[in-house]
Amino acid sequence: MKRIVGALVAASCLLVALSATEASAPVQSLSSAAHATAVAHPERTLTDVVRVYQAGNLSLDVYARATNAAELGSGSWAISRNVSVPMDRVMRGSVVVQQPEIDGYHFPMATTVLPPEAIAAMMGRDVAAVAAKGQVVMAAITANQRGANVGDTIDLEGAAGNIVTLTIGMLADDALIGGTELLLNTVQGDQLGIVDPGGIVIWGFPTRAGIDAGLVAQGLDPRADTRIRRSWDPFDPDYTLSTSETKVYFGEFAYKVRANGFEVDVTPTWEATHLPAVRELYPTGIRARCNNTVRADLLAALTEVVAAGLSDKIEVTNTNAYGGCYYPRFARYSG
Repeated sequence: MKRIVGALVAASCLLVALSATEASAPVQSLSSAAHATAVAHPERTLTDVVRVYQAGNLSLDVYARATNAAELGSGSWAISRNVSVPMDRVMRGSVVVQQPEIDGYHFPMATTVLPPEAIAAMMGRDVAAVAAKGQVVMAAITANQRGANVGDTIDLEGAAGNIVTLTIGMLADDALIGGTELLLNTVQGDQLGIVDPGGIVIWGFPTRAGIDAGLVAQGLDPRADTRIRRSWDPFDPDYTLSTSETKVYFGEFAYKVRANGFEVDVTPTWEATHLPAVRELYPTGIRARCNNTVRADLLAALTEVVAAGLSDKIEVTNTNAYGGCYYPRFARYSG
């Protein structure tokens, strides 16, 4: 699964939450359906891995229970930190390789922070050696989107507004580093102000049954506010794309956080290229402004809902008031 290896980052839509009111926007109607398919590929791990996490930051209670479970199962554990970090530019010496088209805007970069020993166990010693030197391991898909090479530098903005310049030390297969865009060690994470635990990763346990028993004994499996992902879980049809894959399908924007610290402005060219001008009316009465990549699929799905006589199962009023496809907001933690 995409979110298993080494504190994986669940793909958020490029720092955009997909729920908020859109009720005041104009509407136009869609009338023809289309169908599309996508192939999902399983991912490999170097060892069995369990990840325990919650929405947002990890609570102290779950932290204690997860680490106790690791000890009961005779496994090793580490804190993973998972955030979206603003990136200002990619440089090759004194030459700009890539930067946002508008000054003051940033590219959102899904970032995972792990200690080198955890990286070595789950991703291999070669990857860990690069991180231990204080260099960035960048996902190959992300590097292709950037035009970036090993030896280039990136400017990242820390939580305090400080700029941290790091060198790209490796371009790694996305599956190997678990779907994150940037992999850093804890020293670089501290420099960027990435300090809050996003989850606990557990590895090195002798048996799967043993770690499962530890999780049950600690009251984590099941627990309503806690998620557990295992590298040997069967394929999940609801699995989440990595952020780099999301950018391939939906395009990447640059953003700037507004003064309220919550809403963001995105680059106008991205909106013009990837979004319809107004909210559109879909079957069942849902109104939404959805990325051009998914409009046909959503239309096809809702057409099937209507054909099956299930329209009344969707709360259209609530969906139109509080749901939607597009409402950009700042979400630092990628969980």
